Amino acid sequence: MDIDEMKDALSLLDRRYDAASPLDAPTLARRARSEVRRSLLPLGRGQIWRVAGGVAFLLLGAATWRDGRSAPMIASGVLLHLYGVLMIGFAMAARHKLALIDDAGPLVEVQSQLARLRRLMVVAGYVLGLSWWIVWLPAAAALIWVGAGIDLYTFVAAGWAVSCIAAGLAGYAGCWLVHLWAEKSGSKRLAERLGDLLTGRSLRAAERWLKDAASFAAE
Repeated sequence: MDIDEMKDALSLLDRRYDAASPLDAPTLARRARSEVRRSLLPLGRGQIWRVAGGVAFLLLGAATWRDGRSAPMIASGVLLHLYGVLMIGFAMAARHKLALIDDAGPLVEVQSQLARLRRLMVVAGYVLGLSWWIVWLPAAAALIWVGAGIDLYTFVAAGWAVSCIAAGLAGYAGCWLVHLWAEKSGSKRLAERLGDLLTGRSLRAAERWLKDAASFAAE
C-alpha cells in the first residue's frame, strides 16, 4: 500500500466514524449531501475561471488570424479561437450539469447526475487538457506575434514545426491509450488517478461520500 492509498483508507475510516457514529442512515445521508455540496464548490468556481480563460483565447486567436500574414500563423489563430469557444462551451455545460444536481433528491439519482458530470469532464479533459500536447506551439507563436510582432514560423524550419506537431499527436494518443488500458484492464487505482487529472479531485470526493452513504444505508 503506497502513501496515497494509506491516506485514502484513513480518510474513508475517518468519514465513516465521524458521519456514521450514531449508526443512523438518515444522518449519514444528510452529512453526505452536505459534503457533496462542499466538494463541488471548487469545481463550480473552476468553470468561471475556464470561461475567463476561454475569452482570453478567443481574443488572442482573433488578433492572430486577423493580423497574421503567413498561413501557419492564420491557422494558429483559428485554432486558438476554436479552443476558446470550446473552453467556454465546456464550462457552461459543466455549470449547467452542476445546477441540475439535486443533492436533496434520492442518493441513487444524485450519483447518476455526478456520473453524467464526470463523463462531460473527462471529455473536456481530453479536448482541452491533453490537447496541450499540440496547442502549445500555436499558443507560443500567437503570443510572440501579438506581443512582439514576430512570426515564429519564419524563424524555424518547417520540419521542426511538423516534428513538434507529430510528437504532440503521439503524446496525446499515448495518454489516451494508457487511460483506455487502465479502464479495460481493471487497474482501478491508475484509472482513478488519470480520471482525477482530467476531472479534478473534488468530483471524486463527492462521489465517494455518496458511495459511502449508499453502502451504509444498504447494510
